Amino acid sequence: MKLRKNPVLFDDTDYRSKKHTSDSWNIFGADEAVETLREHIAKGLINRSYMFIGPRGVGKTTLAIRFAQAVFAPRTDDTTSPDFENEIAYKIESGTFGDAKFIGASAKNVAGRITAHDVRKFTHSADFTPFNSKHLFVVFEADFENERGDNATLKFLEEPPNNTTVIIITDAPDKFPATIRSRCYDIVLRPLPKEELVSIIVDQNLVEDMDTAVEYALHAGGRYGKAISMINDPSSLMTLKVIMGDVEKYSLTAVRERLEYSNSLSKAWRNDRDTVLETIGHWERWWHDALLLTTGATKDNIWHIPRTGESNLTPEMAVEALTSIQTARENLLANVNPRLSIDQMMIDIPQLVINR
Repeated sequence: MKLRKNPVLFDDTDYRSKKHTSDSWNIFGADEAVETLREHIAKGLINRSYMFIGPRGVGKTTLAIRFAQAVFAPRTDDTTSPDFENEIAYKIESGTFGDAKFIGASAKNVAGRITAHDVRKFTHSADFTPFNSKHLFVVFEADFENERGDNATLKFLEEPPNNTTVIIITDAPDKFPATIRSRCYDIVLRPLPKEELVSIIVDQNLVEDMDTAVEYALHAGGRYGKAISMINDPSSLMTLKVIMGDVEKYSLTAVRERLEYSNSLSKAWRNDRDTVLETIGHWERWWHDALLLTTGATKDNIWHIPRTGESNLTPEMAVEALTSIQTARENLLANVNPRLSIDQMMIDIPQLVINR
């Protein structure tokens, strides 16, 4: 299968060779968010702190980069949109522009945990006069290591310099104290409808046939960024299929087998928290779709069709499973023992039984 690669952020590709539509921020499924940010720029009322909220792969990072480009490298005919031919726009995309700093991101844009030391580094940077109009800090998938990280961030958000804007990117806003949330302007991004994402993939000629576009759109769950990531790295699609297969398998097995699976996840938590959280997210999506099936929803509204067949599945069981999954995520983010958190989730999720 031939695939047309889309360059990933922060690589060495010649940014100016990419094609961008002249009348947009080149981002899909974020019309409301883009219009809000353009309005803030137009009125000169850019907030000191934002929180970009949405599931991973939905476009939060791209939106933050486009916002920075619109602020520092605007077009001459539309000062609320980025000039993609501008040298500064290229530097922002490549992560080398001095006034736009990305905290907690690696060269491959992998989320990292934010420590109090990280927060102190960018607060110290804010004390210096910016090269251009302001400092802009993007904190990727902020997951603070301890309470000191929260306190340091709160202190900075309470009295940020006038020439500084901070964007916190997260898929779990509720993990932040209300004192931090109250100081941020929320920008919420949501997955695209299935048909719209398929249409975008086809229109951009990212894959060679409709069936392949549908497969990527389905497994991306409406998240354009996730779809692009899988198209660029087809092995990630196979990994996702394995994960979804495990979700279905262990939803049908007894607790003892689930606890063996739980043990592997809790061990992975030590070194790769993002992957474990992503896996738990797939558990949530599978059971959410199972819940939709019990309500008579059409398959067009369901991303992953659980092979529940003629089973004992009821709406109450699906709600119970979703509650236990959400509780496990909250416990993990609150630094509760990972083995206990995931074990409890596996124990509480009802066992599906297929009627033969």
